[in-house]
Amino acid sequence: MKKKIEGLFLLILFFFLKCTPKLEDKYIIKGSIAEEHEGEMVMLFTLSGDSIITVDTTIIKNGAFRFQGKEHIRDFSVITTGNFPEKVLSTEVILERGIIKVHLDSISVVSGPFLQSIYESFQDSSIFLRNEIMKTFQITNGKPKVIDDSAFNHALNNEMRHALRILKVNSNNAIGKRAFGYIYQMEDEVFYSIYDLLDETSKSDPDIIFLINDRLREKSEKVEKEKRRNTVFQDFDLLTLDGTTKRISDYVGKSKYLFIDFWASWCGPCIADFQHLKAVYDIYHEKGFNILGISFDTSETTWKKSVETYYIPWETVMVKNEKEMRVSYAISGIPYGILLDDKGIIVEVGVTGVNLAFEIRKYFE
Repeated sequence: MKKKIEGLFLLILFFFLKCTPKLEDKYIIKGSIAEEHEGEMVMLFTLSGDSIITVDTTIIKNGAFRFQGKEHIRDFSVITTGNFPEKVLSTEVILERGIIKVHLDSISVVSGPFLQSIYESFQDSSIFLRNEIMKTFQITNGKPKVIDDSAFNHALNNEMRHALRILKVNSNNAIGKRAFGYIYQMEDEVFYSIYDLLDETSKSDPDIIFLINDRLREKSEKVEKEKRRNTVFQDFDLLTLDGTTKRISDYVGKSKYLFIDFWASWCGPCIADFQHLKAVYDIYHEKGFNILGISFDTSETTWKKSVETYYIPWETVMVKNEKEMRVSYAISGIPYGILLDDKGIIVEVGVTGVNLAFEIRKYFE
């Protein structure tokens, strides 16, 4: 009888072990949150490139929530609750095997296995090193300028060396990919020598591919923009506020220098740029400087309302062929500006209101 019971026990134990998931490759998130969020939904999702590869949700009960799943360390995951424009709480986590504790708040606290600790340390060090770089700058005429080249190069090298150390031991996980982003602005020779440190799986990762393609795109756009420098402007039909049609050529030569500001009412940075443009306009308009605003709005009503709302003192028009104009002037994003002399030659490209004050001085002072 005793042997039968032992045999039955062993059989039950076998099936229990067989059917129980292996915890060795599982993560368990134990979350806490303020009582005011009781009953709300919490979402856990993982992004790879522009794609969401996993999504999980749960409900907050008694100030707590819980997720469980298979380890995934190649990408960062996000835990979030709330919907914009209401209060949204979120934090990044690495879904490493083991117990991950999360307190979700405006400043969240995450503690967990080895990689999470490495990431927290990397973040703290990166913030410190970036602040050291910023100490070598000062704002002059609205434009950041390095005040100590030696200190700047030293601080920048420290940040790069730090990122490289992290990358070498984390090339197969999300931390390595984040560190790789820090070397984005380095010269090609150094950048690609570090890129070669990545394993083949990492090189085929969507985030890394995006960084490589974005680097190539930026370089190509910069070349295209510079091709426009010292060339004659391209003419286009424009719609004025009173409904008549004019062309860029109608404005060229009427002032010593004409700044063309490409903008749109839906573009927040464009609207924020107006205050900088107005400051330059007030100083240099009587000296022979003018601005022509060319809007990429598609709605005449919205465009006209924006001109009235923001009290734009210079003439603003709407382009009839935005796509062709973007190609002609190599405009990848707005706000964007070019400066023409009185003969219609483009003397500055890629200028915005923030740095226009600095660029314009050499032409009038």
